[in-house]
Amino acid sequence: MANTNSAEKVVLVTGASSGFGRHIAEVMAGAGYRVFGTSRRPDGVTIEGVEMLQLDVCSDESVKRCAETLLARTERIDVLVNNAGFALSGFIEETTMENAQEQFETNFFGTVRVTKAFLAQMRRQRRRANNQYRFTVGAGGCALSGILFGQ
Repeated sequence: MANTNSAEKVVLVTGASSGFGRHIAEVMAGAGYRVFGTSRRPDGVTIEGVEMLQLDVCSDESVKRCAETLLARTERIDVLVNNAGFALSGFIEETTMENAQEQFETNFFGTVRVTKAFLAQMRRQRRRANNQYRFTVGAGGCALSGILFGQ
């Protein structure tokens, strides 16, 4: 059954199984938001007050499925925290192209994919309710943020 309580703000936090994503999800749930967290493997991930969904930000189909599931349950999304990502560190000459491309696919294109999946709904809500929506992008960091280009 979908939540129709328009006063209850819905939050989606990608990469919520650990680290900053988990902390953000815990804090938002503690503040009274209805929080959905995501992980590529959500089975066994338990965070009080957080409903976990499966999401691989590198997969168009996974993002579509996650968006459909969340919106079917809530009919809204108010806050999107794109936290899923990973750091790649070291010198550029030691970084393989495969590693760099994987990081861009996750940290940059994953953020774009998830944002595109929810942005239209967030805009519809803004028009309908004439309220502000909050939108956080790229909490997972910038692609190549940990790579050193010189000594």
